Amino acid sequence: DYKNNKIIVCNDNEKMLLAEFTINIFLRNPKTLDILKVNDIPTETLENEKIKSYQKDLATYSNNENADIKPFILHAHKRLYLTKDYPKGLYNFCLNTISDLNFQFSITESLPFITSDFPVYYKWTSDNSFVDFIYLPIHPHIALVFSRNKISNQILYLEPNLVKKINQNYVIWDYSDFIIARDKINLKII
Repeated sequence: DYKNNKIIVCNDNEKMLLAEFTINIFLRNPKTLDILKVNDIPTETLENEKIKSYQKDLATYSNNENADIKPFILHAHKRLYLTKDYPKGLYNFCLNTISDLNFQFSITESLPFITSDFPVYYKWTSDNSFVDFIYLPIHPHIALVFSRNKISNQILYLEPNLVKKINQNYVIWDYSDFIIARDKINLKII
């Protein structure tokens, strides 16, 4: 019964899939990549003697003195930030943190959710150690929320005035360049 907001909606594996989905959208957003400088190779990396020797080997084995090791370094750099391959990497840190939060599906039956070009809206903890609240609309009427709220693994129906307040966050948020709505009427309401 989807109207029963007390029902448990996801098992542990499904919750982990939702957390991974959210972290991927957050970390792989072009703005996050810029903030983390994932596309930049640190100068000290290029000046490292081992890297210079790999560059020389690459030029020798490819029979091309202009062969460039930078794409390989960039690939490794992105794997470090954007995959589960490294237990102490950023991806796993974010995944572990979000997994410790409670989650719920927020539903709106009238006023639809809007989103932006940076769809993962979040708020920091009071000590700025990580996020305290993550909100991700996955449909005009469904949003995924990870928070410290006591409600966990349930469906929560939201009143239109609360949806309006949530939507306004995207308009004033520093990371939003483009607001995305189903139609212009939804934008005029906020």
